[in-house]
Amino acid sequence: MNLVIAVLSGLIVAVLTIPAIARDRGTNFIVVPGKSLGVVHIGDTMNQLVSNGFQPDKDRDPLQFCRKGPILARLESDRVVQLWFDGDYAHLLFKKKRFPSKKDPETLRKYFRDCEATVVGSGGTLIYCENRGVELAYRNNAEFIGLSIVTPDVVKKVIQNSQ
Repeated sequence: MNLVIAVLSGLIVAVLTIPAIARDRGTNFIVVPGKSLGVVHIGDTMNQLVSNGFQPDKDRDPLQFCRKGPILARLESDRVVQLWFDGDYAHLLFKKKRFPSKKDPETLRKYFRDCEATVVGSGGTLIYCENRGVELAYRNNAEFIGLSIVTPDVVKKVIQNSQ
């Protein structure tokens, strides 16, 4: 009898937790250049981030960086100005298309529109697309580092500082 109760209890726990695990693995993040990444928007405040489950980032200035899962938000004057994604790119969607498995500059320049000339710095290369609302970062050896959603003002500062 105790064995039956233990087995049934285990099955109930498994049935209740599997959908939650599957939901986390299957979460898609919609990319809107210059505006949002998933449920986070450029312009959100620290309070809005915290109410959405974000926590101050322990590795960076906690007043300027918050993280939830694969999204890192950077704030200036209590407003989100940049959103980095460092998760599984298979879960990124842009215009209902999955992010390409190949992440070389040529492939991503075709995936996003309006890609501009690259900005080369000491740490690597940045490519801005979709009218400067998407930043693609590469190391000097052309290895993909990541994607972020930015505002044109942030891009303007980066370009000015690189000259």
